[in-house]
Amino acid sequence: MKTYLFYFLLLAVSINNSSAQKCKSDVYKRIDTIIIYDPETKIESIKIVKSTNIYLDADNCEALPKNFMADTCKAVLSEAKDLSSIELRCKGKYQADWEKAWKIQSFSMVIHKSKQTTLSIDNSGAEFTSDTRNVFDKLNSGDLVEFSKINLVHPKNGMVSASFVLQVK
Repeated sequence: MKTYLFYFLLLAVSINNSSAQKCKSDVYKRIDTIIIYDPETKIESIKIVKSTNIYLDADNCEALPKNFMADTCKAVLSEAKDLSSIELRCKGKYQADWEKAWKIQSFSMVIHKSKQTTLSIDNSGAEFTSDTRNVFDKLNSGDLVEFSKINLVHPKNGMVSASFVLQVK
């Protein structure tokens, strides 16, 4: 098992270094405020929504390589159990329009647990399904979560595929 993990990480580093641009992955907590106004009753309600997401940060979304691997990210166990989706962020000037156009169509996950067989699961869309969330509830410190075949679709640029590894601390 250790040999397999070593080869996987070696492959990940070599693929990551050969991609056209660097893409980082990280876990971010986000707080959104939603204001709802009812014109009939003239009542305004405020809702605060908290989420923990994994972001793929790309420098130039206009020129994403067809296949790329983002840097490995780390999360403490409590953060990993709160994860709800994967998102793409496009950094740099004039990138906001590109960010809105890219949609995550699907992704696959492989859970690597110490001294246990691997567990694979497919997810449709960027939001974690109930099956995916159930897998995250069973994570332990030291587990590795390999996100692969993250299919990003753009109406003009077609489809690209991304991957990265999440280390649970």
